[in-house]
Amino acid sequence: MKQNTSYRASLVKSANERLRKIEKVYNATNDSNVYVWLQKQAVEYPNTTGKFLGYLDEQGNKQLEYTDRIRFLNKSDFEKLTDNEKSQYNQMLDRFLESNTSTKIGIDEKYRKAMQSFNEENKYQFDNVEDYKKFWDTYNNMVESDQMSKLDSDTIWYAFENIDIPAMMNENKIEKALRYLSTGKWSELDKLSGSLKHQSVKGGTRPLSNS
Repeated sequence: MKQNTSYRASLVKSANERLRKIEKVYNATNDSNVYVWLQKQAVEYPNTTGKFLGYLDEQGNKQLEYTDRIRFLNKSDFEKLTDNEKSQYNQMLDRFLESNTSTKIGIDEKYRKAMQSFNEENKYQFDNVEDYKKFWDTYNNMVESDQMSKLDSDTIWYAFENIDIPAMMNENKIEKALRYLSTGKWSELDKLSGSLKHQSVKGGTRPLSNS
């Protein structure tokens, strides 16, 4: 099959505009699967597929080192590539543009499907994508920052069954509520919520077994 070694300026412009929006407008660098994939290329494969990407600093100036602002190379840099590299560049460009999660609509659809699947498989029902995403973003961020080492699966399901999660999120209390759950501070959790769906837990004993 013939290699595509042409620089497709209009497609590069479209791709870079999508990248800018993912970073700056939607703040969705962790939500877009294809953006995460591009980051991986840049970080793990800097001498191969990573060389097809340019990096920008806070002011939008070109950098040699990897930053969290990714762009496809401009024409002058593209022309420095070998024919094989140009072909790979175009394959990467096509993959990005064809990915659903290179657009806001595609990212939203990803979460809509995830929420629908969750609701079909569990008793707890999220009413909207925003609440679904906010809850799991909060949970995952806390796990990654090692604040939730004591939060086991029993406790997270206890949260779904007993806490008014939408109310907690509306008042930006969900992170604190999960932290109280992870450390068994039930009285503090009662004070925070004001209205758990169950009777207040007394004595600080975790209501669910870890076994």
